[in-house]
Amino acid sequence: MIYADLIDDAGNLIRFEEIYEEYRQQMFFKAEQILQDAYEAEDAVQDAFIGIARNMSTVSTIKEQKDLYYYVMRAVENAAYNRTRQTKRYTAAVPLQDAPHVFDRSFWKTACTQMDY
Repeated sequence: MIYADLIDDAGNLIRFEEIYEEYRQQMFFKAEQILQDAYEAEDAVQDAFIGIARNMSTVSTIKEQKDLYYYVMRAVENAAYNRTRQTKRYTAAVPLQDAPHVFDRSFWKTACTQMDY
């Protein structure tokens, strides 16, 4: 498990594995609702679990099951929304196949003559 490197306490590692097994599917469904893409949802769940693993010392203090549920679901929601913000930056760009083909010989002539070899 890749998350084990982020957790230094054996008790926290066991608790993390329990959280992972218990909430993984629910987190995926929530992320997929937000992102409308299974691959992005998987990445969001992974991002959320990395954050949870990094904060296991805090997460392990949560005793109530409902509080833990809200914590992990909020973590995956935040990860999913972060992914939507990241992908918005790239979807606004012109797709490569739609970009105009530009080949300007005068540019290359100018660029090559100004270079110092």
